[in-house]
Amino acid sequence: GVLGLDIDGDTLSFTQISGPGTITVAENTARWKWFPECADLGTYEVCVTVSDAVHPEADTCCFLVTIFENAPVIHCSTQVVHYGETVVYDIAFEDDACPSVPTWSLVSGPGSIDTITGRYTLSTACPDVGTTPVTVSLFDGNRADTCTFDVVVENEPPFVECPDDIYGLKVGVT
Repeated sequence: GVLGLDIDGDTLSFTQISGPGTITVAENTARWKWFPECADLGTYEVCVTVSDAVHPEADTCCFLVTIFENAPVIHCSTQVVHYGETVVYDIAFEDDACPSVPTWSLVSGPGSIDTITGRYTLSTACPDVGTTPVTVSLFDGNRADTCTFDVVVENEPPFVECPDDIYGLKVGVT
């Protein structure tokens, strides 16, 4: 809060002369409050004056308030598939209540990402076997977040098919 001091102990009077929000006064202290909304993004100067009934001159206190949107937060996790399968990954994220149209981008790695939905896709083949890092970014119009996750493409283990049991095979005949 804005603390007013008076050496004589006179009762102080506070007045907000500029800026958003409101002040309330209790025990020679002015408390400033404001509940900004998305349309209020930016920096504002708030000025408050203090005076007493005995002295006509007032003192002024000004301070800056900056309202900003929080950056989105991406939640990535490792994706595991067998070669020949397609990775389809709807990447989770959080963003604050300010309306915006988020824009996704593939920063590095194979595959593609839908720039609006954040759906990552990768069609895999045998040469993709192994672990590959993929980095994506989300920009919400004001701020951005980046996340790296691994795509693990596994190789199928070899297998053999055995014939049914064979009975009655004659010696010397294959």
